[in-house]
Amino acid sequence: MTGEFRASGWAQNRSCVALANPSIHYYGVSVVAAAFPQKDHDVSTRPPVLQTGILLVVMVALLMTTGYLGYKALTAPIKKASPPCDSQTVTGSLTTAQVGVRVYNAGTKDGAAKSIGEQLKGKGFMVLKVGNSSQTVEQTIIIGSKIDAPEVKLVAAFFPQSKLQEDGRTDHTVDVIFGDSFAGLNDTAPTQIAVESAVICANQTPTPKPSVTVVTPTPTETPTPTPTG
Repeated sequence: MTGEFRASGWAQNRSCVALANPSIHYYGVSVVAAAFPQKDHDVSTRPPVLQTGILLVVMVALLMTTGYLGYKALTAPIKKASPPCDSQTVTGSLTTAQVGVRVYNAGTKDGAAKSIGEQLKGKGFMVLKVGNSSQTVEQTIIIGSKIDAPEVKLVAAFFPQSKLQEDGRTDHTVDVIFGDSFAGLNDTAPTQIAVESAVICANQTPTPKPSVTVVTPTPTETPTPTPTG
């Protein structure tokens, strides 16, 4: 009786220990307590399908944008660098021959920029460029380094009721943008302006036009046949 009681007590003690520690084997069998479930470490940690799809769309859009920007950069025209300004200071007066002007037609009249450019050349200005502008203007716009710069004042005198603008340019050129409302040059405007000192770019030259060489062929003489008797 005592032996059975001891055996029974020993078995109960082992059962309690096995429940407290599921890793203990009881009679060769691993005892796992229902009260101590083990975590499943094989659960997939991949993101949900929706998040994966959104990430894929973002990556594709990024690749397409990068490719487009790269294509635009490769196919963009190469801009010619402007020559550095050979700055010189003049004193006493500034003349039209020392001012470079670019003329842009923002109106609908064909050849108007060329016509105004020729008139400015007649006044002594260095006309660097003539062309068209996509800008819409209500009145003539004069653009230079500063609105009170002497070269801007000299050009503006030929364009009555013009609007002056500045952009801090360092080459001291002057841009003229006019539209259909422009009535014509002021022929009585002075061709020089008094200044204490003014900075000009001595290396400004108009854009050269390609020259065409005409070759006149030299006439060849045809010998007169000698008559035979």
